[in-house]
Amino acid sequence: MSQLFYTLPKRLTVSPSPPLLHFNYRSSRTRLVCSKMPTESSPSPLTHSITIPSQLSQPVHVVAAPGLSESDFRCAVESTLFKQWLKNLQSETGILANGDMLLKQVLIQGVDMFGKRIGFLKFKADIFCKETGQKVPGIVFARGPAVAVLILLDSEGETYAILTEQVVFLYLSLI
Repeated sequence: MSQLFYTLPKRLTVSPSPPLLHFNYRSSRTRLVCSKMPTESSPSPLTHSITIPSQLSQPVHVVAAPGLSESDFRCAVESTLFKQWLKNLQSETGILANGDMLLKQVLIQGVDMFGKRIGFLKFKADIFCKETGQKVPGIVFARGPAVAVLILLDSEGETYAILTEQVVFLYLSLI
C-alpha cells in the first residue's frame, strides 16, 4: 500500500465518500488528508527513454505523472516544445554543455491541447551537479512563441490584476 498526502487550504475539508469526494467549507484550520491506495491496482507509469549525446552512458527517463493519458504523454515527448528544450540544454550555452550537470529524469506533469497541437506543456526535470550531487531547480512551463501569466492579488477586498509577459525563446535559451 502506498499513501498520498494532501495539504488543503484553510476553510476546506474533504470527506471521502465513494465514488465522489464532497467538499465542505466548515473549518478554519488546515487539515491533512491521507488516502491509502493499493499498488497492485495502480497502473504502471508511462515511461520513455532518451539518449542524449552529452551523456551516452546514462539515458534520460521520461515519465508521465499519475493521471496523464497515454496520448498526452506521447504528444508531449514528440512535441517540438520538448525537443527544443532538450536541444537548448545541450547547446554550447546550455546547462549540459560542459558535462558538469546530469539530466536523470523528466516528469511530464501536464499537457493542454489546443485542438491537435500542444498549447501548454509543464514538466519537471531532475538535473544534478555531478561534482556535488546537488539538484538544480528544473520546473518548465512551455508554450509556443510567448507566455503570459495573469496574477490576481486580493488585498483588503480589492482585486488587482498584474500581467507579466515573457518571450519564450529567451527563457529556453537560459535553461
